[in-house]
Amino acid sequence: MSEMQRHWQGYWVCNRHWEARHPQDFVRPVAENPTPPWVQPPPANTFVQFCTLNGTCAIIGSAIVDCAVIDYVSPSYDPTLDD
Repeated sequence: MSEMQRHWQGYWVCNRHWEARHPQDFVRPVAENPTPPWVQPPPANTFVQFCTLNGTCAIIGSAIVDCAVIDYVSPSYDPTLDD
């Protein structure tokens, strides 16, 4: 028994077959913090109006600013499309 040594894995081996544990077994990774140092809030929603057939008509409630044409009612005007 005096010729046997306990291996790091827990079993007994002779001096000829004994080996120390590899140093790479003790390496520990550096703790990472993946969060950025600062963040900004997401931008507010941007609503863009665009000209439509009903928007070009000079009818109150249907006209869109910078799209409406004075005294114009489109032949394809549909009052059911107004919001």
